Amino acid sequence: MKNNFFLTLAVLILIPFILTTALAEKNETRRLIFVGTADLQGKLDPVERSINLDNTDTATPVLGGIARIATAIARVKQSANAPVIVLSSGDDLMGRYFHF
Repeated sequence: MKNNFFLTLAVLILIPFILTTALAEKNETRRLIFVGTADLQGKLDPVERSINLDNTDTATPVLGGIARIATAIARVKQSANAPVIVLSSGDDLMGRYFHF
């Protein structure tokens, strides 16, 4: 399991370098767009609340839920003028749906 993780990590790190090197020889610039999620903790339901994101007295409205994330990713892909790579750092399926 650990070896698969490190192999995947190595591949993800090496891909941009390989692409950059190959395209640099042609003197071309290419863009990749990375979209990622982290630690969803099984919060699949839509949630609306305000959170202090920047240590000020102002709370920022935050919308949650897997459907909203999917919609945001679809919008990025639709409006992007470059390939979009969607990544998840894991820990998505923890929480109330899976631990009673």
